[in-house]
Amino acid sequence: MLSYLLLLVLLFFIIGAVGLYLIRKTPFGLLDPKVAIALKLMPERKEGISVTEQRAQMRKMVDKYKKEIPLLRVENQTISAGNQSIPIRIYSDSKEANLPILIYYHGGGWVVGDLETHDGICRQLAKAAKVLVVSVAYRLAPEHPYPIPFDDAYNALLWINENGQTIGGNPQKIAVSGDSAGGNLAAAVALKARAENGPTISYQALLYPVTDLSKLTTQSYQDFEVGFFLTREMMAQYIDYYVPVANRKEGYVSPLLAENLHNLPPTLIITAGFDPLRDEGEQYGERLKAAGVPTTITRYKGTIHGFFGLEALGKAGVVAIQEVGDKLTAAFNN
Repeated sequence: MLSYLLLLVLLFFIIGAVGLYLIRKTPFGLLDPKVAIALKLMPERKEGISVTEQRAQMRKMVDKYKKEIPLLRVENQTISAGNQSIPIRIYSDSKEANLPILIYYHGGGWVVGDLETHDGICRQLAKAAKVLVVSVAYRLAPEHPYPIPFDDAYNALLWINENGQTIGGNPQKIAVSGDSAGGNLAAAVALKARAENGPTISYQALLYPVTDLSKLTTQSYQDFEVGFFLTREMMAQYIDYYVPVANRKEGYVSPLLAENLHNLPPTLIITAGFDPLRDEGEQYGERLKAAGVPTTITRYKGTIHGFFGLEALGKAGVVAIQEVGDKLTAAFNN
C-alpha cells in the first residue's frame, strides 16, 4: 500500500513538472515559473477602453500585488517648478539628513501610472540604496502631450537641485531613474542637463526604458509583439497619445537617436528577456559605451516588462532592486 501511494505521489510530481515546463516553454526560451503562471492567469486586455479605464486597470493590477514596506518617512508634497505645481512623494528609511537623492519617474506609457502605482518600487529603492527617493507625478498624456511630461520631469530636477536640502537631501548627489516611459524621461532629463549645463547627475538607472519612439521594428518587438504582457499595440497607442509623429526622432523623445551621447552620467540599463523594449534599451546602452560612458547592461532573462520590484513575478524583481541599490551606493560614495 505504501509503495502504491509513493508511486502516485511520484506520478503527480512528474505530471506537474512536465506541465510547468510546457507553460514555461516558448520559442524564445524558458520563462520564469512565476511569470509563466502569471501570464496564463492574466485576463486579456480589452480593446478600445478609455484612458480613464486604462488607468483604473493599472491601479487595480498593482493593488493586487502590492506589498506594504514600512519606512521611517513617506511624505507627500507639492512643488512649484517651471510655473507648474507638481506633486512629489518623498521616501526615506534613515534618520540622517543630507542623504543622496534619487529622482524617480514612474512608468506607464506617459499615460497611466502615478505616485500610487509605483509606491512599492520607491519604498524598495529607498531601503536598498539608502537614499532619499523623490517620486515625481509629471502630467500625463493625452491630456498633456509632449513636451509637457518631459518639461515637468526636467523642472522637477531643477527644483530638487535648488531645494534638495529643504527636504533632507544633498543636491550635490543626485541620480535619476525610471521604468519604461519613466526610463525614457530619466534618460532625456540627463541629456538636457548635460546640454544646458544644468544640475550634475551622478548616475542614471534606466529600467527597461523606451529609447526609440520613431519605429517599433526591433527583433524583440517582433518576437514579443503579443502574449508577454506589454504588446506592440499598447506601445503604439501610448506613443500616439504622447508625441506627434513629427517629433519622434528628437533626442529628448528618442534618446537612442540623439546625436551626441558623450559626457553623460554613468549608467545602469536593466532589461527583461521577454520584453518588446528589450533591444532598444540594450542598443542605447551600447551607444553609451561607444561614447565612453561607463555603462552596465543587465538582462534578466526569464521575465517580462514590469518585473522590477515585483516579487510575484519571481526573484528577478528583488535582485534587480538590489542591483540598482548597489550601483547607486557605489556611485554616491565615489
